[in-house]
Amino acid sequence: MKIATLQVAGPREESPSARRSRVGRMPTAARGADLVVPPEPWAVGYFAFDAYAEQAETLDGPTVTTARGRARELDAHVHLGNHARPRESTVQPYLGQ
Repeated sequence: MKIATLQVAGPREESPSARRSRVGRMPTAARGADLVVPPEPWAVGYFAFDAYAEQAETLDGPTVTTARGRARELDAHVHLGNHARPRESTVQPYLGQ
């Protein structure tokens, strides 16, 4: 099994949509991997604790939707790690191709 891990900077001034776009291009370099693992929770930024509730998404939101599309495109599995959800709960989505 080939595993690709991603390291993602999370500058606070970067919007979630800009970060999703930037990170969404990263797995292209992981083509051929069976599993792609970004850090958690990269979409909001790990140290942005005060933004977790405000930027939380449902499982059909833009982060999981983008990751699901990339998983299909790369024919790989993607494990998103802790994903902030509404009401300050988290889930760890694992997406198959």
